[in-house]
Amino acid sequence: MKNVIASLTIVLLATSVVSADTIIPGGSVSGLWSAAGSPYIVTGDITIPASDTLSIGPGVEIRFDQDVGLSVSNYASLIADGAGDSIVFTANTYFPVPGYWDGISIGGDAIGDMAYCVFTYGDAINDMWGGSTTLTDCRISMPYTGYPGPLTFIRCEITVSDVSLIEANPWLIDECIFRGDLHAMDVCHSVTINNTTIWGNLAYSSWSGTIQVTGSEIFGSADMGSEEGHFYLTNSTVHGLMHGLGVLTIDGSTLNGPVDYEDPNNEGIRLSTTSSTFNGVMTIGWTFLDMFECQINDTLKWLSTRNPDISYCTLSAGIKGYVSPMNAEFYIEINLFDGCGIDLWSNIAEGTATIRGNLIVNSPAEALKMDDYGGPDYTDGLILESNTIYGAGSHGIAAALLAPGDYGAHVRNNIVANCAGYGISVTGYDTTDVCYNDAWNNTLGDYFGFTPGAGSISEDPLFVDPENGDYHLQSIVGSYHGGAWLPDPEYSPCIDAGDPTSPFSLEPEPNGGRVNMGTYGNTEEASKSFVPDYPDMYVDLTYVSGSPVSPGGGNLFYELFAENQDSIPLNFDGWIDIQYESYTPFTVIQRGFQSYQPGWTINRPDMYYPVEPGYPAGNYTMTAKMGDFPDTVWVADGFPFTKDGDFFDSEFIPFMPDAEFPDPFTEIDKGSAEIEKPSEFALTGANPNPFNPTTSISIQLSAVSRVNLTVYDISGRKVATLVDGFRDAGYHQITFDGSGLASGVYLVKLEAGDYSSIQKVMLLK
Repeated sequence: MKNVIASLTIVLLATSVVSADTIIPGGSVSGLWSAAGSPYIVTGDITIPASDTLSIGPGVEIRFDQDVGLSVSNYASLIADGAGDSIVFTANTYFPVPGYWDGISIGGDAIGDMAYCVFTYGDAINDMWGGSTTLTDCRISMPYTGYPGPLTFIRCEITVSDVSLIEANPWLIDECIFRGDLHAMDVCHSVTINNTTIWGNLAYSSWSGTIQVTGSEIFGSADMGSEEGHFYLTNSTVHGLMHGLGVLTIDGSTLNGPVDYEDPNNEGIRLSTTSSTFNGVMTIGWTFLDMFECQINDTLKWLSTRNPDISYCTLSAGIKGYVSPMNAEFYIEINLFDGCGIDLWSNIAEGTATIRGNLIVNSPAEALKMDDYGGPDYTDGLILESNTIYGAGSHGIAAALLAPGDYGAHVRNNIVANCAGYGISVTGYDTTDVCYNDAWNNTLGDYFGFTPGAGSISEDPLFVDPENGDYHLQSIVGSYHGGAWLPDPEYSPCIDAGDPTSPFSLEPEPNGGRVNMGTYGNTEEASKSFVPDYPDMYVDLTYVSGSPVSPGGGNLFYELFAENQDSIPLNFDGWIDIQYESYTPFTVIQRGFQSYQPGWTINRPDMYYPVEPGYPAGNYTMTAKMGDFPDTVWVADGFPFTKDGDFFDSEFIPFMPDAEFPDPFTEIDKGSAEIEKPSEFALTGANPNPFNPTTSISIQLSAVSRVNLTVYDISGRKVATLVDGFRDAGYHQITFDGSGLASGVYLVKLEAGDYSSIQKVMLLK
């Protein structure tokens, strides 16, 4: 019974094929083909003549005999709209094979507008300089070839293994699926691919063209084969190799395979990436490179990379390789290197190599290694600044100049801790400016190859939680905890310990007026500073004349005014510093004051300082300071001045003038008012608080009394007796020196007659 049914089915199908409703024997066609005449059996080649139009309606099936095709002449139009019931272009046979019929040829300046069509078993759709071809919601199961003009694919599925076109310009592909490869060749000047899936490879080899891929997924490789083209990849995914010779811009995309971007002809191509993820090895050769806010999960290899700029990225396998000698500069700034580091050698021809603001943790080898070969105009040298390095398997910073030349290394504001080698190793440079760094607990030593400069320390930086990846600095005022500012139990010595000339304006208040060391210095996540409530002392230093100072030296005239505007007597120091360029300030005048009463002033209008001929030409600053000499400044004021003459080729070593000059601190105007005695007993406070290692404790006595001023630790154990005896009525300041004590909170207790008071002070080391 089954055989009979099968035979009947074949007979009915055969009858349908051989007894078509409409036979098209060949020749010219135009007008309307509707479902009423379907199927249309094409037995000979058909042509839409120039300026004519063939319109095909929904539900039409066009069947072509073997080696028969459809030609759309120049300036002719093919309009096929199968909305509601697809139009089918197929073979007229029971056993079709690809290429059975000759396909469709679209001539120059012809119009092809096809929607909801199925193309199958034809030789090809051959688009030859068509005026405009648009395919919407079509399924194309035959090759699409030729030299099309404007071409648009919208929501189409192309199932053939390869679509290769020349001169498609412009070519728009939107919400399509390509089951095979897509190749735009030669002068496809403008290709736009949106929200499309390509199961094969994407290749673009058009000279001076632009391809934009947005919201798409490519399971094969993506090849940008034109040195003069521009490839934009936006919010897309590439699973295979990304290779290119042209300008490539990647934004918000994921590349799961390797990236091989090289410029063998040194044409100056550029790779720019933003907010993208790279999961394969990246090899960048002779290419300009910019990477911003990217996740880089495999090695970033530089092969003579040009002017690289890597910033705000997270790397898990590091940067290795060498930098092109054609560089003007390069930057690696504000990145996280997690379990990896930087290993480069460079011979920059001119400019600066800057590695700044990076967090480099748990690198298996050196955290930051730079083998430097200099260059003919390598004027500014190597700058390594504000990096935090922790737990490297070898040296923290290893910078070495390996070629002769007058080059400098500038290493400042870095924190390097717990590394298996040296903390900071800098060798071979003619000028070594290594200052204001904290290198601590590094196995072979903290500093090697140079004499540490001003502000260099070796103290525990007191990170918040390094074992769990938090390298913010502890602060009793507050550190950044994932969006919240919370106080910590200790206070890092790296807060307000960076180069005084470095910018700090981005740090949140209170910031102490000086940059923090490490990667968070001068950022919105910098740990907050403790700013003591200093006494109300006023100072004004005013320039009068003398600048610019002549090459042979001369007097710099100034005025100084100072006043105790507080309500209590003060013990303090007054001093004047001079700073040349970015060198450490040097003190030219200093004096201490005891019981300097409220309202007392210093008013010296005719002061001068003799600037020596041996001082180099350049910019200077004179500053008057009041506080505890030399590190605690209550108040300061100053002015700039300049000196003409010759600049120094070597380091400037400050020296005092041979000539005598007046000391503005020798005359005090005490006024005529009688000093007022306090009206009550009081423990008025400690200044500064917190302190390291000394602070001044102020008390006031309304009458002569026996005084006991004692310091206890937090457990109640006495650690110091500051006063034990009679004192006159008045204001008194007593120094507490905590040099021999551990950091922590201490209690200061005042007993005077029947009066008793306790206040807390904090020692921070």
